[in-house]
Amino acid sequence: MRLKSLVWLGTLLSLFVLFTQSPADAARKLKFAPDKAKSKKIQEKELSVRPGNNRAYTQSWNMWAWNKQGYVVYGLMVVTKIIGGARLGVQLTLRTPKGKVIHKMVEYSEGKYNFKKNKLLVWVPNLHVFRFRGKNGRFIAKFGKWGVNLRLKKTLPGFRFTNGPIRFGSKKFIGLTFAPRLAVKGFIKIDNKKIPFKGVGYSDHGWQNIMPHHVSRRWYAGRMISKDYTILAAQLLPATKWRPRSVPGLAIAQGDKWIFRGDHRHLKLSARRRIKDKDSGYMVPQYVVFRGKKDGTSVKLVIKHKKLFDKMDVMSQFNPVLRVLLRALIANPWIFRYQAEFTLTMKKGGKTTKIRRMGYSEWAMLNK
Repeated sequence: MRLKSLVWLGTLLSLFVLFTQSPADAARKLKFAPDKAKSKKIQEKELSVRPGNNRAYTQSWNMWAWNKQGYVVYGLMVVTKIIGGARLGVQLTLRTPKGKVIHKMVEYSEGKYNFKKNKLLVWVPNLHVFRFRGKNGRFIAKFGKWGVNLRLKKTLPGFRFTNGPIRFGSKKFIGLTFAPRLAVKGFIKIDNKKIPFKGVGYSDHGWQNIMPHHVSRRWYAGRMISKDYTILAAQLLPATKWRPRSVPGLAIAQGDKWIFRGDHRHLKLSARRRIKDKDSGYMVPQYVVFRGKKDGTSVKLVIKHKKLFDKMDVMSQFNPVLRVLLRALIANPWIFRYQAEFTLTMKKGGKTTKIRRMGYSEWAMLNK
């Protein structure tokens, strides 16, 4: 089953932390929480379904997981209200070690799905569940011969993207990386075959009261989780009306402690070796470089995209006429996912640390 166009655009808007604009807002400068302000602990009620007071809003819950055998899982639940009642979209992407990629998605109208007030618990009876309480969570998605049933355990404290809400004039976005590192265990089902799964993962939540068709131009996400380090990297390119033009983000943990976390106030990002993708028309960078300094720690992170394992035209599910209209009037959304090499160099107090690990990265291209 396919998601309707507006719900799918809401999904894209929420996959990580997409910035948008509203024609009614005269302000051109994004407003951020103070850099030095103490970040408040993420509360469970902030992760719950929170209707936008009968106004348009979008919120999502994302989950990534992968293991040493080469299986990759991406799960998403997104609640979008644009016109009329709210709707729930559920998406599941599975990648096998041999490179086969399966995409499954479905949507439910209001009343066909359930949620608990002030708790992270969203579900469709006997089919789909996303829940989290304390350090423990569960993600279940059933699509006939395909599906997952995974137990999630948080092993790193969460944080707020850019230290708090981002304000787009009268509107706002809230990004909560509530489970930046997960131990994941359960099973996946591929073509009716149950396969045990034990690996690592990541989960976040976003909420915004910004219309989906006022989207950013692109976003980037890189995730590396090894035995000793966790690296989460991002770049967000807001719609042309807004400044700053680029908002990079980088979080690095060693063991169970964060050792660096910065955003556009501490970092610069350059995207290099752009190769034109013939199908989408986009120039897709093949590696990115983050450089910055905060609290006496200098960092340089180079992410090289080694292998493209998933390329998705989000509009491919629609008929040709609708595709042309949506691309002309709203966006041209494509997703590019890679296996990637992360090379990190950190300097502090005369000591230099350098590591090289493999992880995953993703471009979501929306508009040129």
